[in-house]
Amino acid sequence: MLSCISLSAQKNIYQYNNRVKRKYWFMFCILWAALTFRLTTTPNLVVSPDSWLNSFIMNGSHFGFFGVQAALLYFSLPKKLLSPIFTLIAVSAFGYWIEVLQLSIPGRSYDLKDWALDTIGAVIFLAIIKRYVKHDK
Repeated sequence: MLSCISLSAQKNIYQYNNRVKRKYWFMFCILWAALTFRLTTTPNLVVSPDSWLNSFIMNGSHFGFFGVQAALLYFSLPKKLLSPIFTLIAVSAFGYWIEVLQLSIPGRSYDLKDWALDTIGAVIFLAIIKRYVKHDK
C-alpha cells in the first residue's frame, strides 16, 4: 500500500505518527509525575513495619520511580530537545523540588541521599535507553 504513496507523503505520515507517539509518552510522563508526587508527599508514609525492609523499598523506589520518569520524558521530547542531558536536568530538578517540599510535610524529611538516588536512577535508565533502544526521531 505504501508503495503507491509518494515518498513525501510517507515522510509526512511518519512524522505525524511520531508526534502522536510523543503526545502519548508525554501524557504517561505527566501521569507518572503526578503519581510520584503523590507518593513522595504523603505524610508519614511507611511501606513496611520492618525498618530495614522499609528503607530498602523506599530507596529502591526513588531509584526506580525517577528512572521511569526520565525514560518517559525522554521518549516524549521532540527531536530538537532530544537530549539525555536535558532530560537528566529536568528529572533531577523535579526530584530536588520534591525534597524541598518534604521539609513542610509531617513525617517526611529533606534528604540529599534521596535526591542522589533520584538522579542516579535517571542516569542509569537513560544510559540503558541510549545503549539499547532506537528512538524514532
